[in-house]
Amino acid sequence: MRCALPFLLILLGGGVQAADIDAGTDAGIEDRERYTWETVQDLRRAGRNVEALELLNHQDLETTFRISVLRAAVLAGRGHVERALEMFDEMQNEAAAQPVDLQAFFLTEHANVMLLGFDAGQAQAYFERAAELARRIGRSDLVLVAELNRLRMQIEDKNLAGLEEAFDSVAAQLREQQQGEELARLWLTFGQLRQRAQREFNYPEQWLALALDAYSRVQQVTGKPDALGWSFGLSGALYEQAGRVEEALLLTGRALFHAQQAYAPAQIYRWDWQLGRLYRQQGDLDAAQAAYARAVNQLDEVRKNMVRGSGDSFVRLVEPVYREFADVTLAQAALLQDGTSQQSLLREVRDRLETLKQAEVEDYFANECLATDAVAERYFSNRNAAILYPVLLEDRLEMLIEIDGHFSRFATPVGRNRLTNVVRTFRRNLERSTAADDFMEQAVELYDWLVRPGLTLLDENDIQTLVVVPEGPLRTIPISALHSGNSFLIEERSVATTPAINLTRQRGLAQYDSLLVGGVSKPVQGFAELPSVERELSAISSLYETTAIQDEEFKLQIVSSALGDVTYSVAHFATHGEVNRDYRKSFLLTYDDKLTLNRLQSVLQERQDEPLDLLVLSACQTAAGDDRAALGLAGIAVQSGAKSALASLWSISDSATAELVEHFYDGLLDQTTKADSLRQAQLSLLASDEFNHPAFWAPYLLIGNWL
Repeated sequence: MRCALPFLLILLGGGVQAADIDAGTDAGIEDRERYTWETVQDLRRAGRNVEALELLNHQDLETTFRISVLRAAVLAGRGHVERALEMFDEMQNEAAAQPVDLQAFFLTEHANVMLLGFDAGQAQAYFERAAELARRIGRSDLVLVAELNRLRMQIEDKNLAGLEEAFDSVAAQLREQQQGEELARLWLTFGQLRQRAQREFNYPEQWLALALDAYSRVQQVTGKPDALGWSFGLSGALYEQAGRVEEALLLTGRALFHAQQAYAPAQIYRWDWQLGRLYRQQGDLDAAQAAYARAVNQLDEVRKNMVRGSGDSFVRLVEPVYREFADVTLAQAALLQDGTSQQSLLREVRDRLETLKQAEVEDYFANECLATDAVAERYFSNRNAAILYPVLLEDRLEMLIEIDGHFSRFATPVGRNRLTNVVRTFRRNLERSTAADDFMEQAVELYDWLVRPGLTLLDENDIQTLVVVPEGPLRTIPISALHSGNSFLIEERSVATTPAINLTRQRGLAQYDSLLVGGVSKPVQGFAELPSVERELSAISSLYETTAIQDEEFKLQIVSSALGDVTYSVAHFATHGEVNRDYRKSFLLTYDDKLTLNRLQSVLQERQDEPLDLLVLSACQTAAGDDRAALGLAGIAVQSGAKSALASLWSISDSATAELVEHFYDGLLDQTTKADSLRQAQLSLLASDEFNHPAFWAPYLLIGNWL
């Protein structure tokens, strides 16, 4: 996946923006526009896209061509890529009438946004066109912008032909440039590309020295705090890579000083993160924990300005900070006896993990407004439920278990890579009913790692429901199918999952007064028939008051309209569904179209005061091994606004689905919790001769409110 964001190459691995067009050279340019231009560029360099967009949207600002280009670019930086591309398309004719330097600026910004939309071919053509225009007017700085972007694309495409010669050519051009602020930014970009090429293609170590030389040149040509912050910080990273910790600490400290002077959150968090790693290498856990704490605090602001929905940026630049913070804080907690100090540290880890989980869902859906009612800890008192937070670290698995506001930790010496490999094998073996009990070895191994260490604690507290907040690969498997060697976990306790407790709507036991049920049984749009859909819907209708829409009636407009009706407390859809790693490609099949997650969220937003209590998707599937797609499945309840969702990790026999669904709704009639109803339904299939293999009953996950 490509990520491009002007001025933030260092933060997001994105594209180089066209060199600044002097807003003061045009005769008659308004002071207001000049101020806006310069301020927005400064804000973008500092990673403060939210403020940049607010300034561009000011009602007193005249919308000129150059301001329109900036607005589209900043919108893309906020994750609104489709809208930004529409704006660039709308400006094509106007761009042709602009001065050549503005045309080059337009093409470069457009190309960067196209990379966010994954159109590398057209982006390359625009970069080349921008270079041609720049040469025509003698703007060597604009030519270099295009050359650097082409170098970056060559690295991303892993095209090594002529790469060294291209670097040498760009270096020669840079050395011929006049001193200035723009030259500093170009040297920074050049150094990063050198560093990246050495890391990814195993070029000689001299490339790191050349990168260091590029960063040193920045310090020679500018006194701007933001550029100096990057140059010292990236130099410190090179010394860290070389194992020269003392020098790395000195340079990183200087970087942090300049970043704070520039008020550049995108840098401040990065250098505090770097300090945390360096102090950890020195064995100073207290200093490391303090640095990591500052970094994650700063990330709350940085994330507002990041491109959302990219996935790659989140995994590289956000998730590791939280995980390393948890690592060092849990290491501190391990040195303490159980008491107030240890509880404080464990609570801090839990709170940071909650922030991370919410950030992951927001990033997946490219939506920063997903937070639902925060859950008071007293809610869990006397509910016989425990919350499990697995923390996957490089050298160990840490399990945090929260019961009635008290935290316990259990560490198992199995690293993230090994656990991931076992999870992948478990998932492959589990979803093939023809593979007999090939899954059992991994089921027992995972039980031993995830459940057995805390088993005594769970028994002593009479825990009947496990609420798992999974991360990474653990999202792709049903925890209920883990095995003690004697029994499946679902035979011992009810199991629910949630992307984050603070994203879980809690309202107690629900009343199921009126249900909307529907689905597609016929083969449409290339999808296979689901012959048991009618049986599934009829079984529900025999137990509850329902409105049923099936096959030809299950059309997009009809379904959308019905979902907006607040008289329905439950929506149950028996139709094909796919949850993709890109939420924009995730959908539920209707008879005539596809109901996207975006459309689902938009429709259900209209009933936020009376949200669905339960959304059931009985024929969903996510790709095995795709952690990000599984995150989307876990986030469906949040995105839809429903209190709970019941969905499947993979498609199974629709006759098994019909039987499980019938038992599930029958259990709800007895006023049991959703988690208990699902457990009883799964146990009924486990006890049957036809559907006892976990491939049939295990993929169903209860997400969100388990009551």
